[in-house]
Amino acid sequence: MQKHAMALGYFFLAVFCVFTSAHGPLQLRAVMLLAALLAVVVGVAYVANPLAARVRPVQAWLIQMYRIAQQPPAHGSATTDEQQL
Repeated sequence: MQKHAMALGYFFLAVFCVFTSAHGPLQLRAVMLLAALLAVVVGVAYVANPLAARVRPVQAWLIQMYRIAQQPPAHGSATTDEQQL
C-alpha cells in the first residue's frame, strides 16, 4: 500500500510540475517539464514493481517455449532432409 501512495505522490508531483511550467518563467519551463517526466517514470516504476513478480513465470515460460522451438526435431531421418534439397 505504501508503494501505491508513493506512486500517487509522484503522479501528483508530475501534474504540479506541468501546471507550474505553463505559468512559470521561460527559463524554468524546460526544467519543470523534465522534472515532470522524471516523476512520471518513477511513479510508473513504483506501480509496475508489484506486477513484475506476476510476470516472471510467464516470461520464463515464453523463454522455455522459444528454446524448444529453436531445437531441431527429435525424430527425423536425414534422408528426408536430403530429399527436400
